[in-house]
Amino acid sequence: MLWLALGAMMLLVTGLLLVPMLRAAAPARDRLDHDIQVYRDQLAEIETDVWRGVVSPDEATSAKAEIERRILRAADAGAGERVTDASWRTVMAGILAVFLPVAAVALYIQLGSPNEPGRPLAARDIPAAPAQPPSDDMTALAERLAQRLADNPEDRQGWLLLGRSYWQTGRFDAAADAFGRAAALDDGDPSAHMSQGEALVFAAEGMVTAGAKAAFRRTLALDARHPGARYYLALGFLQAGEPQRAYDAWLALARESPPDAPWMGPLRGRLAEAGAELGIDVETALAALPSPRSAPAAPGPTREDVEAAAEMSDEDRQAFIRSMVQRLADRLAESPDDFEGWMRLGRAYTVLGEGADAVAAFARASGLRPRDPAALAAHAEALIAAADADAPPPAAAIALYRRLLALEPAHPAGLWYTGLADAGAGNYAAAVAAWRRLLRQMNPDSDEYASLQAQIARLEDAAR
Repeated sequence: MLWLALGAMMLLVTGLLLVPMLRAAAPARDRLDHDIQVYRDQLAEIETDVWRGVVSPDEATSAKAEIERRILRAADAGAGERVTDASWRTVMAGILAVFLPVAAVALYIQLGSPNEPGRPLAARDIPAAPAQPPSDDMTALAERLAQRLADNPEDRQGWLLLGRSYWQTGRFDAAADAFGRAAALDDGDPSAHMSQGEALVFAAEGMVTAGAKAAFRRTLALDARHPGARYYLALGFLQAGEPQRAYDAWLALARESPPDAPWMGPLRGRLAEAGAELGIDVETALAALPSPRSAPAAPGPTREDVEAAAEMSDEDRQAFIRSMVQRLADRLAESPDDFEGWMRLGRAYTVLGEGADAVAAFARASGLRPRDPAALAAHAEALIAAADADAPPPAAAIALYRRLLALEPAHPAGLWYTGLADAGAGNYAAAVAAWRRLLRQMNPDSDEYASLQAQIARLEDAAR
């Protein structure tokens, strides 16, 4: 009976191995399908980071463009690599059909003990297998990156990557330090400050510490409408025993957010928490608020669009990208009140190097929201980028920066360019005042700090 059972098992196993080998090969599958799926997952992660406030819309746009470039490179490298059928399947099937049973019987005769009585598992002397430690690949990669940054501390993108790596491994204190290093290298980037603050909150197990509050305030100094920073600062009010301030801040954020914004769910929960402590009917309060209308999202490239682009020449691919931008422009001609659409169009023209069109798009956006800091800053930057590099900043850009400073008095670019314009006009006192405010935001150990300090000293000497 034993040999019959073993023979039946052998036939079953051999059959399971041979059937797939003798079956007709499946149609060849292009490796690009797999690559595109991976990159689509990365695009989804970027959208999640935008919602969390870790990545700004501008950074998200750049990241998406980089992923699209990777898709195209993957297509160039992998297109046409297909799995094909061959006659070796039949040969290998024959070898396995003969060799496998013979080898199994030989091994059993040599190593097996068919005449030994059975023993219960509990009676066997089997040592326990040692517990396997969790994979430390991410930790090792983070440490190698940290060592590289020790030799190249000015690599801002490296610090951001290190912060995200530490975040993934749960080392939130180290992540906060890395994000802080990145923020110090570019103090005009709100996302780095936001990431630092959020890491400090996670390191404190949900408490908004003094350091986190400082990071969130720096975020708001650069982007007064940042939802993540506003959310956490309001949470700090609640934790400090000020539920009314928390409720008012969260309610203001809810009023300015689209009804379908991804943060509205958690925001409603926090409003309910603060409202319960204050005895406020939150749902009634929210229902009484005017809900901003959410503009329809501009259509993005479909899977078929990406696959078609992979087969194009460089010239055709560039024309394809421009056609997608033109589709957005055509849609905005029919929906001219779409603020977010004009901002996306302006960024697209900036990437394409079409400065005049970028200026026009950002002008439409700043016209729709004349008190929006992001729109004013983008419009002014586009004007300066489109102007002659050796000429003074355009007067229109300076006017926009002055309007921006009325909303955000600490805006770094606004302070720099208005100071530059005042210095050029001989208004040294105003230039010195603006640049001293800018100086307070800079790293005292940086070369830029020393350079600006020297320029201030020259203006003060000229004023005397």
